[in-house]
Amino acid sequence: MDTSETNCINGIVINGDFDKSETKAVDVQLQCNLLTDGQSKFSIKTIKDNPVAMKYYTGFLDYKHFMFFFGILGPAVNHLQSRSSRLTPVNQLLLTLIKLRQAKDDVELSFMFRVSEATVSKTIIKWINFLYFQLKEINIWPSQSTVQQHMPTGFKRLFPHTRVLLDATEIPIQKPSNVNSQSATFSTYKHKNTLKAMIGCTPHGCVSYVSDCYGGSVSDRQIIERSPLCKEASKYFERNDSIMADRGIMVQDLYLLPFPPC
Repeated sequence: MDTSETNCINGIVINGDFDKSETKAVDVQLQCNLLTDGQSKFSIKTIKDNPVAMKYYTGFLDYKHFMFFFGILGPAVNHLQSRSSRLTPVNQLLLTLIKLRQAKDDVELSFMFRVSEATVSKTIIKWINFLYFQLKEINIWPSQSTVQQHMPTGFKRLFPHTRVLLDATEIPIQKPSNVNSQSATFSTYKHKNTLKAMIGCTPHGCVSYVSDCYGGSVSDRQIIERSPLCKEASKYFERNDSIMADRGIMVQDLYLLPFPPC
């Protein structure tokens, strides 16, 4: 394209010598302008009266549901408000949930909430740690009767005793500078450095177990052997319970006895 050539989009002049990243940034800005009328910043007030938008951005059914969750986090949320922050704790939570649910880039969130990318990054890190410490004590493992009550009819007909479905997930990470850490986190399956965790869900699709994270070199079996599902099996499983897992997770022998010898 000739550098003298220009394009005009909604009053914004884009020179022909813009690179792709700059054009993408402008596109994102235009999208956010449409979303927020180009003037006001995105906030909980933007979607509080729109249950569809609330569900889309946060996963909560409506504003009341969102605020109920915010309330159970306790007064500690007020300590997350710094003097220099332009975001209230409620909107910090909203920003974090949008990041988790929609995986939006930090630059897009910065446009939406009218803050810097650095503020977006710091807010997300701060809230992820805060939510972890506030919610980690909640017991998400459902009882056998609860699993049975909500089990889909077709699934129940074929696998009536399933208590949990297990599978591993890997999260790519930056390559560590330490050689030993590089080796411990390198995944031969993903061909990159990762963290690996075992996730369990009920037949209905509710997440019921999340293991500790390990380096990507650890096998699925090793994670299960080190988990409470094996070490404290009597607290998690009852008579006739079954575990459904990927065929690559070879742990059948660990559960042959009433109380696994882990």
